[in-house]
Amino acid sequence: GMMLRGHTFKRLNASISLDCYQACSNDFRCHSFHFVIKNNVCELNNRTKEARPEDFIPDWQRYYFRRNDGIGEFV
Repeated sequence: GMMLRGHTFKRLNASISLDCYQACSNDFRCHSFHFVIKNNVCELNNRTKEARPEDFIPDWQRYYFRRNDGIGEFV
């Protein structure tokens, strides 16, 4: 579990991480997202860990996903 601190611009309820993937793919501002397991929540981010490595921190409740090249693919 890792997260990108301070770059979340939107939170959504989500039953699975696929919901987060779809929400991020549909929003041009989204560069990455967290899935918060405990609360079933998506946190859409306007940056990536590569752009802000100093903000990439451990968080056991979250899984981080990065959008790839801004075209809707994730790594």
